This record gives sequence, structure tokens and C-alpha cells, in this order.
Amino acid sequence: MKDTNLELVQQIQENVSKAKQHLRNKQYPKRHAPEVDKDVLIEICGGHFKVHRQDGKSLVLKACEKKNFENNVNLLRVLSYICGARDTVAVYNWNWRPVRFKKDKLYLKALHPLLD
Repeated sequence: MKDTNLELVQQIQENVSKAKQHLRNKQYPKRHAPEVDKDVLIEICGGHFKVHRQDGKSLVLKACEKKNFENNVNLLRVLSYICGARDTVAVYNWNWRPVRFKKDKLYLKALHPLLD
């Protein structure tokens, strides 16, 4: 009897958290994505990146060749992993969706802020 009650409570909590997340995503339009500083070094999946440009909802990161070389990072492997296996990446307390990569640049689209 207790197991079924616990399962019901867990299922209700999951549904509530999904509904809250859906509402939060709607409340924060993509155009409110924060401006990322140009001189900040961002680490995603072991690769180091700097901001190349940012306009509105999109962010372009360029690989920091010196830092990646010092740490023996296979840049192609990191970029393909980010674009292929990751749904979102976190930069500046916002979730960004990896769109594509080209040479040493990673293209991201703003989604919504990180949930507390």
C-alpha cells in the first residue's frame, strides 16, 4: 500500500516539475539572453572556448588553440561530441542549444535560463 502511495506522489511531483519547467521556459524569451563577456574563457566538455561574436539569440564560440594545445585536447572530438551528444550546454547561467560546428567555431542558440 505504501509503495503505491509513494509511486503516486513521485509521479505527481514529476508532473508538477515538468509543468513548472515548461512555464519557466515560456516566461524567459530567448531575446533576453545575457551578453557574454569577450574576455571570458569558457570550458565545455574539456574544450576551452572564447566568445567570437554574439547577436541576439545566437552565440558563436571560437576554440582557444593555446589552452587546448597545452591540455592535449582533441578539438574535433570535443566539438563533435558537443553537437552530437549534448542537447544543451550551460554558459553564463543560461542553457544554449548547440546548432553546428565549423572548423574551430561552435554555434549556439539561446534556450532559457538554468533552473534553480
